[in-house]
Amino acid sequence: MKFLLDGSTEVQQYSFLCGNQTVFNQLSLTCAFAEEAVPCQNAPDFFYVNDNIGNPTAPFLTEADVQKAAPLIPGFGEGGGAGAPPPGRRPF
Repeated sequence: MKFLLDGSTEVQQYSFLCGNQTVFNQLSLTCAFAEEAVPCQNAPDFFYVNDNIGNPTAPFLTEADVQKAAPLIPGFGEGGGAGAPPPGRRPF
């Protein structure tokens, strides 16, 4: 929500669809396999990440964000990236 100088507000909404067998990951703001994403019930805890969209001086994620998400996503925060999808799973 933006508050404009004339006292009015402007609200923008974006819809985001994820491909088959993926869910929206509120931490990375991308689609991911469910086991590699913040669980849906915890997504509201990461809504503040949206506040950095469009801010060129804001970091995308901080170390505190990563540490907050680590207990929710098995293997996350241990380095090495997301890695390959599980056997039998396609990346897209």
